[in-house]
Amino acid sequence: MQDREPPQKRTLVSSVLHLPRNVSLLLTFTTGKGFQLSLSALTLNYYVHSLGYQPDFIGVFSAMPAIGALISAVPVGLLADRLGRKPVLLLSAILTPLFLAACALVTSPFLLLFCAFMQGVVSTAYWVTNLPLLTESTTERQRVGVFALNSFLLLGIGSLGSLLGGAIPELMSSILHVSAASTIALRYGVFAAALFTFVFGLPLWFLQEPKRTAANSAIDKTTQKVLEESVRNSGPLAEAVLHEKHERLPVALFVKLLFYFHDFGSCRRGLLTDCSSFCQTVE
Repeated sequence: MQDREPPQKRTLVSSVLHLPRNVSLLLTFTTGKGFQLSLSALTLNYYVHSLGYQPDFIGVFSAMPAIGALISAVPVGLLADRLGRKPVLLLSAILTPLFLAACALVTSPFLLLFCAFMQGVVSTAYWVTNLPLLTESTTERQRVGVFALNSFLLLGIGSLGSLLGGAIPELMSSILHVSAASTIALRYGVFAAALFTFVFGLPLWFLQEPKRTAANSAIDKTTQKVLEESVRNSGPLAEAVLHEKHERLPVALFVKLLFYFHDFGSCRRGLLTDCSSFCQTVE
């Protein structure tokens, strides 16, 4: 007689396979987001290089989305708490492909940097809202499996976009009879990245944002008390977080965090320099 699958394992597998509609919609968008990230990471820099820009400008261009995300992460999070996570995520699904496609249509340095910066600003909403929505839409038993599946779709399946990023310019070059490294062929690669985000974002219109209940509010208050108790014994940085918690827009806290990490980086560089000098002296 064959051994049956343990009940606990069978329950875990069934809970992951039978996912709520919200989770399926979010995972679908995550798949498109993964394709977009890998596609644009490959084709955008080649596109800018095909316009005749040097590596120093391409480096600044590549950094603009990250700078936009750094500046907008906290305001977008506050906006999502005020307006709701679904509207902010929908706005990101519409504006991200719009600014990404705009990067493939403009050629001037200022417009390229501006579109890349805005693309980073609007795409931050995905990182701010996706995981909270997945958390609210899953049970405790489903959560780990869903998060693992989300990472797999974003980084694993999404990495196939790198293959498409090389294939699309080759395909367009054969159709248009131009070089695969030409601006026109690479432009279609950027358009494909924008199209993935837009198409896979359309099902988000059917997303139903979970309503906050009194039980959730009570859990939040209990969690807040536990966190505050832990924060009091966690050093000056955590104390800064605790003192700024009542601000409507924690700008002062944001500035303190930037200075903290800047000082930490300076100390680390100084420590590495001292170690290097010590090693040279020993030698």
